Amino acid sequence: MAIVYLGLGSNNDPEDNLRLGMRELQRRFDVWSVSYVYRNKALGFSGADFLNAVACIETTCSPLEVCRVLDDIHDVAGRIRGS
Repeated sequence: MAIVYLGLGSNNDPEDNLRLGMRELQRRFDVWSVSYVYRNKALGFSGADFLNAVACIETTCSPLEVCRVLDDIHDVAGRIRGS
């Protein structure tokens, strides 16, 4: 088993996207804990504020498998790569 810390964030409909992301993480991994949610200004570009948090998960997946699951979660959320 491995412990993995994941940075979570969104500035596009952030409340709904963080909720969806956490639901999907809980469905796919053993989520040990989640930090408070913080509001942060966009850096390096003009944009809406971000909501950010960190989740701690336990998994038997390899790092590549974790990345693939996270890509799947992005797809569920409707994220367009590069945006």
